[in-house]
Amino acid sequence: MGDTIERLQTKLAAMIELFPYQKQGADWLTQARFRLLADEMRLGKTAQTITAADAIDATTITVLCPAVARINWEREFHKFSRRPRSISVILSAKDMKNTGDVRICSYDLAGKLPKRADDLLILDECHYLKSTDAGRANTVLGKAGLIHQAARTWFLSGTPAPNHPGELWTMLYVTGTTKLPYEAFVDKFCVHYPSPYGRKITEGKNLKELRDVMAPVMLRRTKAQVKPEMPPVLFSELVVPAGPVDLEINFFPQWANGPDGPSILKRQLDEQYCKAVNAYDTAVKDGKDPFPILEAIAEQTSLWRRYTGLQKVPGVVEKVAAELEAGAYRKIVIFAWHKAVIDRLREGLQQFDPVTLFGGTPAAKRQKNIDRFQNRGNCRVFIGQILAAGTAIDLSAASNGLIIEPSWVPGENAQAAARMDGPAQKEQISMQIVSVAGAFDERQASVLLKKIRTLQSLFD
Repeated sequence: MGDTIERLQTKLAAMIELFPYQKQGADWLTQARFRLLADEMRLGKTAQTITAADAIDATTITVLCPAVARINWEREFHKFSRRPRSISVILSAKDMKNTGDVRICSYDLAGKLPKRADDLLILDECHYLKSTDAGRANTVLGKAGLIHQAARTWFLSGTPAPNHPGELWTMLYVTGTTKLPYEAFVDKFCVHYPSPYGRKITEGKNLKELRDVMAPVMLRRTKAQVKPEMPPVLFSELVVPAGPVDLEINFFPQWANGPDGPSILKRQLDEQYCKAVNAYDTAVKDGKDPFPILEAIAEQTSLWRRYTGLQKVPGVVEKVAAELEAGAYRKIVIFAWHKAVIDRLREGLQQFDPVTLFGGTPAAKRQKNIDRFQNRGNCRVFIGQILAAGTAIDLSAASNGLIIEPSWVPGENAQAAARMDGPAQKEQISMQIVSVAGAFDERQASVLLKKIRTLQSLFD
């Protein structure tokens, strides 16, 4: 019945070779107890960290990260670690009792973790610990914090100080990188003034000196710096937990009303899911490419595909909003298949002034939305239908993208990603294909990603 997720990930791990800068980063991590890997977004900090954990023979590992990233960390361990590991993803307090050698937990649940002496503590998106008076910072970095129970601690963030240099103090002080108390640190490296609500920090100062202070513990590479080592578009996978889907009239009008609506919808979803899985597995068993077959039955499975796309929206919105707020990148392009998914993404990311483009968008508005995304700084999100917006337009104001609902035709996904390329593009382009954790959707995304990479190796 086809490859399991685990088998596919094992095969992919055997194929994956780190880029030279990633090997350098992994080696750099191994050389000290405290490290801050501050590479720009999408340059593979997770892969470098897991590779380095293998290199130091770390057995007991705790990973703290945003809630939406927990399952993705588990997948990345399966993908990049070359040693057998018992991995536990902690989704609630009930998961605390019997954890594996590697435990992956959100910052919000970190205070409930049983104490143990870890070989390695990994603090992903460590800017979550920037506040000196936040409970989570005390749990992790305080006098009795998790950092003091670990032999090594590695901090990861593309935006270690999203607002001003004062946000670096907690990390630099607890690691001994600076001996200055908080007030003195802010006086030295921040411009500030008194306000009715306390001290207001506006910007940094003495930044060269601060970089010198951080140099022993920080490594940062930008997309522009590593671009010569990379393919034109760096494709990867993002796994998110399945989010709730409401039976709203805009999404499922034929089942929104009536007492039997939900049960009828569930039966239809189950039938279409089984149809897709059986078609896929039969093709794999017969040695055929499954994606032309899935494309052929697309109309017969469209309800299941739309529902699956809507399940991804909450996780994607949470992740993208956090990254945009932190200044991880200026703009992002998101592709989907169904208008319902596009509409829900637009609603969830409204604060970033998103624009949309789908098949029914009038020609005049179509170009107006493209120009708005390309030229206006406050318009930070473009959401397009992958066929309508996947060719013949310029979206090079962004270098980061997500495909929420990929096309069954690998080349169409590659074409969509290429919208961010062009003569004006100076940064490395990265595109992530989003899948639902533990579902058939994740299995097919892994294989689709492999096919896209094969196309890249053929033409690039």
